[in-house]
Amino acid sequence: MEKKQHSNVQKPTFEEDLERLENIVNELEAGILPLEDALKRFEEGVRLYRLCEERLKDAEQRVEILLKQADGSIAEVPFEEGSDGAGDDGEPSGSDGLPEMSPDQQAPSASPDRPLSSGPSGKARSGRRAADSASLLPDDDPAGELPF
Repeated sequence: MEKKQHSNVQKPTFEEDLERLENIVNELEAGILPLEDALKRFEEGVRLYRLCEERLKDAEQRVEILLKQADGSIAEVPFEEGSDGAGDDGEPSGSDGLPEMSPDQQAPSASPDRPLSSGPSGKARSGRRAADSASLLPDDDPAGELPF
């Protein structure tokens, strides 16, 4: 007996799955579905969410591979929605193709009146806090895992 070959049915694209997920969310938010139908839509929505999330992670890894430098290092450029990292002239902001950093985003430097000191984490600190201290890690975060 011959086994059936898989038909040429194509998987939906990311955009199609995302559109279906958005429709499910709208249906659930409307609150007009019977309970059983709402549960089925919710299950489908969770499945689509996970699928879309997986596809986004795969795409991110592919982009990271493409950005790998010749020496093996990776140029990490923060992704800002709606921004292509280009300046007003359409060219990347920095001479290396990366966005320029403002002075408070740059690493602290030593000066005679503010020598670099090392906190418990072993990271160099300038002895002063920037106006926007949210971008600095506190001394009690040795692993550098806190988001502030």
